[in-house]
Amino acid sequence: MASEDGILVSIKTKTGHLTEDPDTAIELCQAAPGVGLTLDPSYYLCGPHRGGIYDQVYPYVFHTHLRDTTPDQLQVPIGLGEIDYSRIISQLERVKYTRALSVEILPELVDSAARLIELRKMRLLLESLL
Repeated sequence: MASEDGILVSIKTKTGHLTEDPDTAIELCQAAPGVGLTLDPSYYLCGPHRGGIYDQVYPYVFHTHLRDTTPDQLQVPIGLGEIDYSRIISQLERVKYTRALSVEILPELVDSAARLIELRKMRLLLESLL
């Protein structure tokens, strides 16, 4: 029904949800044609499937949330994490992704005074890659 009105429905990849496993996330999309994923690669780096490959999800990505992450911390200051933004962007380009890249800062994990600085750093990083 949503696609008839031009609306894209996506399920967020997140630890504790069915989408924490990339293969299960794909199965959900295949079981409900027209449903895609909101990719948050942080959960694949920091969650129970850390270190695994999740390239198979890219053809199903409708939206992307970005933040910097380490295997032990869901959110760290930009530049101190292990998210490979260049690889993410090239994988999205490979599947002809033309939608948004969103920065998601979890407010409970960042001091309010540092939020604008973190957003500015992420914007500059993404601009340098695009």
